[in-house]
Amino acid sequence: MFTTGPTIFYDFVDPGSYLASCVVGGEGLEAALDWRGFEIRPPPEPPLAAEDEAWRRHQSRMSAYAEALEIPMRAPLLTPWTRKAHEMTELARARNCHARVIRAIFRAHFVEGKDIGRIDQLVAIARAEGMDATEAKAALDVDAFTDAVASNRAEAGERGVEAVPAFVADGGRLEGFRSPGEIVRWIRDAAAGRPG
Repeated sequence: MFTTGPTIFYDFVDPGSYLASCVVGGEGLEAALDWRGFEIRPPPEPPLAAEDEAWRRHQSRMSAYAEALEIPMRAPLLTPWTRKAHEMTELARARNCHARVIRAIFRAHFVEGKDIGRIDQLVAIARAEGMDATEAKAALDVDAFTDAVASNRAEAGERGVEAVPAFVADGGRLEGFRSPGEIVRWIRDAAAGRPG
């Protein structure tokens, strides 16, 4: 069963997803969206390699957007798997601090240069955002939210999503990073029942 209302599919290592989250947050529209993780490279596929030419071009384009929009961003040295980060956000959803944790994980990766593929780093983020660190570590250690993460990605595929960020609502989709104005208009129209 699909999520209801406007949904954003995103990945924590995708700079376009990070920039979209900054635009959405800057406009106060985070609560208008249902945030669903979409692993670009789910295991057992290898993580994205820094030397991959297409990935480097994408990073470069998004860095130019970030500079133009005056959004702090540095190119991360690592592009880890994001399954555990998405599992953490599912636990955060259950603890009513989902939006804060998403912002913190994006910031850790794109601003602070932390390895968000490591459980200890994610537990530190959880603690800083007011979550119970022991509960967070236990949930990540036993893969408590792996099925939810896989289900989000499967739903994205069923809804035709091929790239992130992707804004999706009944009857419409906006895929890939777009101008802030286009993103904001799409979300407002989708929230009003007029997805483009």
